[in-house]
Amino acid sequence: MIRLLLFIGLMYLLYVVISKPFHELFGRPNQPKFNDPKSPPNKPKSKPVEGAEEMAACALCGTFISRREGEMRDGKFVCRPSCHK
Repeated sequence: MIRLLLFIGLMYLLYVVISKPFHELFGRPNQPKFNDPKSPPNKPKSKPVEGAEEMAACALCGTFISRREGEMRDGKFVCRPSCHK
C-alpha cells in the first residue's frame, strides 16, 4: 500500500515538473495573459434588467432590501420593521 502511495506521489511530482514549462510556453486555456498585473481585464458592462429594483444595504443590520421597501432615518437607509428601534 505504501509503495502505491509513493508511486502516485512520484507520478504527480513528475507531472508538475514536466507540465510547468508547457504551461508557461503555450499558456493555460481560458486564462488571460496580462503584461501589467495592476490593470484588470475589460469586462463588458451588463445591461440593467427591465423592471428590476435598485437594492441597498441597511445601515444598521446590513441586510439588502429594495429601496422601495426601506426608508431613510436620520440620513441613513434602514429596514422598516426591525431597525427603527
